[in-house]
Amino acid sequence: MTRAVPGREFELEFTHALEDWIGSRVGVVLKGDGASTQVRFHHRGWTEASPHFRTSSYCWAMYLRVLKRNLEFGEVVPYDERLNV
Repeated sequence: MTRAVPGREFELEFTHALEDWIGSRVGVVLKGDGASTQVRFHHRGWTEASPHFRTSSYCWAMYLRVLKRNLEFGEVVPYDERLNV
């Protein structure tokens, strides 16, 4: 873990992963106003915009969409169905 503020943010660095992920970092920052919470996600530190970068960016978007549906509607989406919702 490279950064952690309980209840507000965290960031993790990849040390064992696909070669182009090593050294990159993923994190989340939460900002709430009492009525809602904004989730800001990042995946930083790529060495280059490789084809895998494009695929990973798309996959992160799909995971965040599934997370949103779970938080807002309680929907549970099986992993194999994540692209179909």
